[in-house]
Amino acid sequence: MGKPLRGSYKMSKNIIVTSQGANLQIYYNLINRINKNGKLGFLTSFYRNFKEFQETEKNLDSVFFIKEWEIFEKSKLNVKVKSFTKLNNDFPPGILWGSILSDRRLIYGKKSKYIEDYDVRFSDNQLYNLIHTFLDEFEIFFKKIKPDVLIGSVPVTFGEVLAIEYCKNKNIPTLQLHSSRIENYFALHDKILGTSKHFLKIKKENNFSLKEKIKAKKILKDIRSNGVVYEGVNLKTKTNVNINLFSILRDLLYSIKHECKKYFDINSRNDNHDPGFLKFWYYKNFVQPFRFYTNQSFLKKNRRIIDFKRFSKDFEFCFYPLHTEPEVSIQVLGRPYHKNQIELLRNIGASLPFGMKLLVKEHPRSIGLRSKSFYKKLLEIPNLFFIDPQVDSLSIVKKSSFVAIISSTIGLESLIIGKPILVLGYPKYAELFEKGLIRCYNLFELPIKIIETLKLKKINEEEILSSLGALIKGSVPVNFYSKILKKADRYSVKSSLTNSEELKNLEKYFLYRINEVVK
Repeated sequence: MGKPLRGSYKMSKNIIVTSQGANLQIYYNLINRINKNGKLGFLTSFYRNFKEFQETEKNLDSVFFIKEWEIFEKSKLNVKVKSFTKLNNDFPPGILWGSILSDRRLIYGKKSKYIEDYDVRFSDNQLYNLIHTFLDEFEIFFKKIKPDVLIGSVPVTFGEVLAIEYCKNKNIPTLQLHSSRIENYFALHDKILGTSKHFLKIKKENNFSLKEKIKAKKILKDIRSNGVVYEGVNLKTKTNVNINLFSILRDLLYSIKHECKKYFDINSRNDNHDPGFLKFWYYKNFVQPFRFYTNQSFLKKNRRIIDFKRFSKDFEFCFYPLHTEPEVSIQVLGRPYHKNQIELLRNIGASLPFGMKLLVKEHPRSIGLRSKSFYKKLLEIPNLFFIDPQVDSLSIVKKSSFVAIISSTIGLESLIIGKPILVLGYPKYAELFEKGLIRCYNLFELPIKIIETLKLKKINEEEILSSLGALIKGSVPVNFYSKILKKADRYSVKSSLTNSEELKNLEKYFLYRINEVVK
């Protein structure tokens, strides 16, 4: 975790925080404990959590807020689209549309939280007005704070992306908290796309303590035996559906009660980020189970479904794990493929060496979310075969010729067990394992890049341990989702530390990383 910090630890910085839901309370508490005298401003995106936060924290007079639900309402008043010339000059190419593509609420349909829904619900002018309005408001907000640094999580709303890019344009460092994908290690990344520079610096220095070396060897052994399992992974999957009438009725009463509360609060009612309770109850208990059974039935009958137990030795294949949608992995880290995994797979299947197959595995949580037409389109692709989503990914990786990913963690798993990967997006671990992968960002080059991937040699043990060592040394161990945010059904790593002790370590890590990037 970088350099050790002892005794009192404080700083005095002006800070903007981008917060998502319950993160608001966590970041507020954390920053206040390590920061004194500096200005503090929050970009927040979920009214219901903000309301709970306000009820808890009574003294917020010195804290500045910019609220996405208010931006939505203000943007409706902007009936004229302004000139785009300045905006296009102020931001790198693709950033403005990229902010929209990153946000499920803007680029997917109203039902996308529950089922496959690709309908865009806003007109072009509404989207233009929204971006203009946000940037006008954020400019005022920025001048009030005069930030030394922006801190947040991986951006999943249009405002978060624009806030980060705005700060970058002003040469303000930005840090996003993200899982390092090993055990319960989290890191503050200085880049949205690709590998944080501090990891690369640590690996280049190659100066690891005995404790870090032992930990890296243990993680290597665990991954080769059990695959990558990291803190915060959602343990709920759609591999089975249990109907419990008592639970359904209990949830219905809860949903009705809170839906009424939402309806009678105008801010909550207008919050585009909040889909409500009754819709969730309906889709969870009726639509998703129905889709689960119909999709499973369809897949089991299809001739392109492969029985893993009957794999023949001469069955050569490339393995592609599907992403669930919407998801940051494709909306932010693999933008060209958002809503477009089917066409990507069509291209991969037609670019493989003649005779090699493309084996696709559904994300375990997506079976009840997608429509049957999604799988029909997939299975119409020549050279593509499907495998039961309940089959362990590690077992499939071991039998594959190579693995193709956008930004999936299965790519990290593949590299560590010695399988080459073809990278089509910007996974955060990629630059640490550059010797074991080939990148392809031009589909015209896909056939050549696949041959290059197949010719790659295994990364040696020392290289892998050095990369894992960098992830360990540049991160902090904390059960962020399962313990601090108290999210249900999340994988948690056993720890001898109490919640308060984990928070203390997180605070020290934040302090160290902020001082590292703020010059």
